[in-house]
Amino acid sequence: MSQISINKQEARIILTWYDTVVGKASHYGTAEYVFPEEQLVVDKLKKCLGNTSLDHYELQTVIGWMDKVISQFPGQAEYYFPEEEALVQKIRDAV
Repeated sequence: MSQISINKQEARIILTWYDTVVGKASHYGTAEYVFPEEQLVVDKLKKCLGNTSLDHYELQTVIGWMDKVISQFPGQAEYYFPEEEALVQKIRDAV
């Protein structure tokens, strides 16, 4: 099982991905629906003051957000900001 350690800056980037995905979730009506498992990860990231770790299941949730933000359609080119590049690679290396 994979697990990674993330810092406060990386947590902020992941929360930005989450906010982007929730903002695009119009198929749920209000665009504010969050699954309980996702909310647990969000709460953990919001409390990150230094380093925290994400277990395999939390990492899968983060990968879902990441994929929806950096590559919106399968086979499409990936787009991300320079500060996201190291985090994307770190996550991919962990799985």
